[in-house]
Amino acid sequence: GINAEYGGALSPDTLPFCRRTEQAWQDQLGRDSQNTSNPYHDKYEVSDDAKCVSKGRDGFSVAECREQLAWYLDLGCEGDGDTMIGYYTLRTMDDSLFWGKDVLEDENLVLKIDCVSTTDNEGNFCFDADQEGHSNTKMHVQIFSVPWSVDSARDSSRTMTLLGGDSTANYRITCDEGYSFPGGVTEAYGYCSSTFGDAASNVYTAATAADPNTNLECQAVCEANPGIGSFDGSEMAFDSIFAPQMSAGETYSATSENVVCDSGMTLSVSDMSTQFVITCNGGAAATTSAYNGSLSCNPCPVCKAMCPASAEDDALGIPEENAVASVAMAAASQSHGTTITVSSDDVTCKTDHMLPESSPQTYKFECGEDGVYTCVGECPLCKGTCAWLEGTDSYDYRYASDGSSDKNVPVSPGENNVEVYCLDASDVLVGPRFLSCLHNNTLQLETAGFGKNATFSCQSNVSVCEAPIVTNATLSQSGNILVGESYTVKCPSGYIFDMVTKETQGSPNRAVVRCETLTDGNGTVINLNDELPSFTCYEGCGSVEDFMGIVQPGQKRQKSAPYPEGTVLTFTCQTGYHLVIPSRREQTCTEGSIPIVPSCAEDDTKPTGDPNSASSLSVTMTTFVLLIGLS
Repeated sequence: GINAEYGGALSPDTLPFCRRTEQAWQDQLGRDSQNTSNPYHDKYEVSDDAKCVSKGRDGFSVAECREQLAWYLDLGCEGDGDTMIGYYTLRTMDDSLFWGKDVLEDENLVLKIDCVSTTDNEGNFCFDADQEGHSNTKMHVQIFSVPWSVDSARDSSRTMTLLGGDSTANYRITCDEGYSFPGGVTEAYGYCSSTFGDAASNVYTAATAADPNTNLECQAVCEANPGIGSFDGSEMAFDSIFAPQMSAGETYSATSENVVCDSGMTLSVSDMSTQFVITCNGGAAATTSAYNGSLSCNPCPVCKAMCPASAEDDALGIPEENAVASVAMAAASQSHGTTITVSSDDVTCKTDHMLPESSPQTYKFECGEDGVYTCVGECPLCKGTCAWLEGTDSYDYRYASDGSSDKNVPVSPGENNVEVYCLDASDVLVGPRFLSCLHNNTLQLETAGFGKNATFSCQSNVSVCEAPIVTNATLSQSGNILVGESYTVKCPSGYIFDMVTKETQGSPNRAVVRCETLTDGNGTVINLNDELPSFTCYEGCGSVEDFMGIVQPGQKRQKSAPYPEGTVLTFTCQTGYHLVIPSRREQTCTEGSIPIVPSCAEDDTKPTGDPNSASSLSVTMTTFVLLIGLS
């Protein structure tokens, strides 16, 4: 039967709380195992071969006996050739034997105590599952170990043996601190995998009750608020991310507010609304320390250098030759991708440089890579200033735009922005009139059309004409010419006069203006200086000639090219005719030219898709010659 041993050599007189007869233990154990009214009845099985064995030692006091021997008793096998498998510690309370409460309240545990033949099952045991855990897995048994507070050596010796191939969940396990099972699994159970007869292959495995065939391994937990060093990958740049502690396989969606960038850096504007999915990949317990699981992200935050409030030198992506010293961008540093519009007054040029008067009033910048502002469109272009030239008793220099001349302030850069004028009101200036501040910080007289070494003079009793005002055009000379001389106005490529000017001048892109005088009824010579017309050239295409039909939209006559650049022209043949090549119905004015003026043919001929047909070629060539004649 069941043999009880109470404290070895200790006297029953000194251990009153351990005094029980062999039959009393046998009866109590039997009643608990058979009592169906016991709420824990179906939670354990005790074989007839098991016996109650206390593990007391000499020298225990009454209090120690009460706290340890009377409250926790071990079961052992009566037969010397048997091996105890399963959970073999019983707890006593109120003269009854119970399993530990934590064990019993787990519905997935069916606890078994049995004695099996050691010889018959040799090589089929998994020995020594204990609270020290499985080697290199960071697992430990959570519920069967008995807390022996007095003797730590005894605590570590409490072990369990399982029989291979038994699918019953015999004990519950958890991972060490800083480790967890992947996928958020919180309750795993220990099983003994077995290859019968090969003890080396019999190992404890962890699995869930729902899937006992899938082995679980403890993975390192991913720490909360990880730094960039915890992440795998290269396409990332940040200091840390506010995120919760996670087990392997768990994810967390972080926003820009969760991302902490290094000092002087921030997320791009385009990333401010991005969801960064953080995944805990864990790490093998054998090679990864606690709370040091690896993470990955998709996409990963990439913090980029902020652009300074006032940009200069390396923070300005402006060519060196533009001579810009700094630009006041904003009140504070800007994030990558931010676009800023600044005034020309915010631009500071380098010494002896200035923005020309013709410069744009505003500039647009974008905060780009590495904290450098790049121009969106035209960059500021500072040009060298010039010193005022010394005048004489007969002439001096001033700004052509408003007649001012503060000689204490350098001349701002510009073309034809300074003029020479005669001090005597009765004199007129003859010859080159304008000067430009463009090169080498020196005012230079514009002599084009007058000869390389031409100069000016103040003369009396002569009549001159001042150069006409031109827009998007060039003049043969920009100074004053004598009566009888002429100015030539030319439009650049892609530009033409409006139709009214063309009809007056006889050319779509060239005009000759002659300086003349008239005599009134009293014989007084009238200077036509103020009567010279102004000229403007417009970007676009000229009128369509020799097309047998209608062109839409209609051509413009004044203050515009007949067909402005980019206009789509639709050609429709007159009644009784059709387009020889229908695909040429629409043509776009591009760089001052209409690619093809389509041809029309009478309706008794068939349209063709061959642009090299004889009829198509003859009409097209005629039209081409006519257009050339107009240029």
